[in-house]
Amino acid sequence: MKRVFLINFSTPILVDVARNLKARGIEIIYWQGYRDAFDELAATRAGFEGTIFWHAFDAVKCVPPPEAGSDAFEPLSSDIIERMYMHGWPSLSMLSRADYAHSPFVKRRHIYYRYLKYWWGMLKKFKPDAVVFISVPHSALGFVLYRLAQVLNIKTIILYGLSQSIDSRALVLNDFALGSRALEQEYQRIKDASRTVQDLSDDLQEHYLSQKHARVPGGAPDERYAHLLSKDNKMPFRVPTLKTIARHLWHFTFFKTAKSYLSMLFSKRKTPYFGGNLTGLQMMLLTRRWSRMRKEFQREYAALEVRPDYRKKYVYIPLAFQPEMTTCPMGGVFDDQLLMIDTVASALPEGWAVYVKEHLPQWFAHHTETHLYRYEGYYREIASMKNVHLVPAETHPYELIKNAQAVATVTGSSGWEGILRGKPALVFGYAWYMHCDGVFQVSNKDECRAALAAIQGDYQVSEQRVINFLAALDKVSVRVKNYKTRDYIQNRE
Repeated sequence: MKRVFLINFSTPILVDVARNLKARGIEIIYWQGYRDAFDELAATRAGFEGTIFWHAFDAVKCVPPPEAGSDAFEPLSSDIIERMYMHGWPSLSMLSRADYAHSPFVKRRHIYYRYLKYWWGMLKKFKPDAVVFISVPHSALGFVLYRLAQVLNIKTIILYGLSQSIDSRALVLNDFALGSRALEQEYQRIKDASRTVQDLSDDLQEHYLSQKHARVPGGAPDERYAHLLSKDNKMPFRVPTLKTIARHLWHFTFFKTAKSYLSMLFSKRKTPYFGGNLTGLQMMLLTRRWSRMRKEFQREYAALEVRPDYRKKYVYIPLAFQPEMTTCPMGGVFDDQLLMIDTVASALPEGWAVYVKEHLPQWFAHHTETHLYRYEGYYREIASMKNVHLVPAETHPYELIKNAQAVATVTGSSGWEGILRGKPALVFGYAWYMHCDGVFQVSNKDECRAALAAIQGDYQVSEQRVINFLAALDKVSVRVKNYKTRDYIQNRE
């Protein structure tokens, strides 16, 4: 019988996946999760009486499950630390997401060692055959487990949803840096075939045609794109407005609501921070401070932006939202997007420019962690690079892609959108589409210069090969939508 760890299986559909695994003879020895569906099952353990259930936020704080026992966590040896050394830097980057107090480097390093000690003890004691993740591990806690399992030759399985590009599909990976070998092999097999759009499943047909013929809404090049200006873009832990208070007084719900609000302010809740749990009031004060920082960054950008000149030849670089797995860990060293911009700028053909655009959600009020990847002077450094220009963040990306010579990205969906429109993509990280025709995988100035020279010549993205790539994806991908959502009802027909 195979034994597995399940990591962050927290939604109803994933609970059903776990039940199906058990029905197929898989023993789930450790199940880490959060959210209501996980908490409800962990309270009863119905059908999983022998499984260790442990809340992810307790694991973040290195609190071991009682079943591990006191003898599971021996001191780390220098050997295992050295074997994991190359994975320590991305882990430390991810730790910033779990550190609300901006701890000194030496404390973060110690927390990394504690994570390493935690998972070393858990893996050695319970000896799983595989560790299953529901996305590319992008917390320090999950990433340490992922890389340590690989060091110990324990199989890693990742269900990687293509939600940023094709939300109806997911790929099963063993190593995100290698991508889907099944997709790569199937694409190589049919690369020169003559598949048609009509050969694709309905969801991929719709995706291809909608992207191929996408237009800027209303035809205005700088029209603000509505899907990124959601009415849900509101600061969490808000202070009630006078209008809200008056409404509750009118409906005689003031005292009930006030009691709930005060409870939120002064009670502690589980939080994904290694420094401990926080009250709502503490979170409110933190988010206010982070919001002020975010607004300062936005003002800096606005002072530097210039309108794009579409008569120029340019490479379009849309900045990725951060922190997110698309750059850390999937971007490798190019989690620092300034490295990517500098590389492209240094390799430009004569007379070309680089247009860089911030991703609007980076400044959204409810994205409270985005200050971790922007700082005072960040945009000034971009604007100071030769032939590099910041364009207004509200500029519609379709217009920038349409007029570009190429799109450069770490792993973003913009590269895929460019390919579907016949624009080659310079990809610096481990994108799911990295083996498709039209992608130049680059990691240094020489590779970038060679790619841009080819693009400057007579290089054309093969529409036929892009369709063939989608046909390969159609065959090897899992057709599943929103498997991370809480709102799931199983179809029992």
